[in-house]
Amino acid sequence: MKNRFIIFGLIICAIFMGACKPKDEAKHDMVFYEYFDTVIEITYFKDDVDEAKVKTVIEDKIKHLNDVLSNFEGGAIDELNKSGEKDWAEIAPILDKTLELEDKTGNKVDISKGKLFDIWRDAIESGVLPEEAAVKDALMKGGKGSVVVHGDHITLNNGAAVDLGSVCKGYLNEELKKDFDALGIKNYIISSGGNVTVHGRRAADRKNFSIGIENPFDLGDPFDIIYITDKSLVTSGDYQRFVEIDGRNYHHIVDLNTGYPSDNEKRSITIVGDDAYLCDFLSTTLFLKDKDEIDECLKDFPDYEYYIIYKDGTHFVSEGLKKYVKSFGANLE
Repeated sequence: MKNRFIIFGLIICAIFMGACKPKDEAKHDMVFYEYFDTVIEITYFKDDVDEAKVKTVIEDKIKHLNDVLSNFEGGAIDELNKSGEKDWAEIAPILDKTLELEDKTGNKVDISKGKLFDIWRDAIESGVLPEEAAVKDALMKGGKGSVVVHGDHITLNNGAAVDLGSVCKGYLNEELKKDFDALGIKNYIISSGGNVTVHGRRAADRKNFSIGIENPFDLGDPFDIIYITDKSLVTSGDYQRFVEIDGRNYHHIVDLNTGYPSDNEKRSITIVGDDAYLCDFLSTTLFLKDKDEIDECLKDFPDYEYYIIYKDGTHFVSEGLKKYVKSFGANLE
């Protein structure tokens, strides 16, 4: 009889615990293949939502920003680069902000070097190394002060060609955050290539999302996991877009001191912070800096953390990020 009462009590407890457990909101997935030369994957969580409306709003924004930010033949940026000047109220503030960041961080990134970046983009696609003379010539084009913004008017000097590859997907994520807020959607994850933004909760009883740090040595197996929410994580690495020619890896992150893809000790760096646009910019900039330079640079961005994976398989995590990292004992809450 005593055992029957114990079992009956356990059943009652289980029923009440199940009734009190928070209910997860419905999960919705969207995938877009046609924009920003990458796969954009979005998951959001909300009950009683007009899925068709959400998809239309989100895809319209992605398509619009792809048209104005991407460097494709016949696009708006291409028109600017060919004409050398343009009145452009939407893009002028983005250029102005990015130019200020370049100056603040030592000009490791330069959005005026589009002709040089085009050379390496073509090399990666064709598998053919560019002529040294072509690289040297392109390296001389643009440079500090060659993109001038006065109000809405943009002027390009010294053969400059704008390329926003260092910030465009981060800017996209920030704009999509605004759309989700306007739609009343608070819980979501946006992944545009190596740019991830998480907001709210993955589940009602979980505080954080779990985000894998890509393993440059084995893309099928995460190198580590970060448990976090209301942040963006952006990774730049030598394994994302590259070509191997004569046993050497030529990737898309160009060292402006040489005109050739960077050759340093890092395989990747992931930046974690509030603003996806800034994370995007910093990930490229800091990939091109030494460890000591990274720490010095981030003194101006105190709320941004980083995770470096080195060519020898070791890694380094900034102090403020460790509490969110699995390898340092963090758990999914």
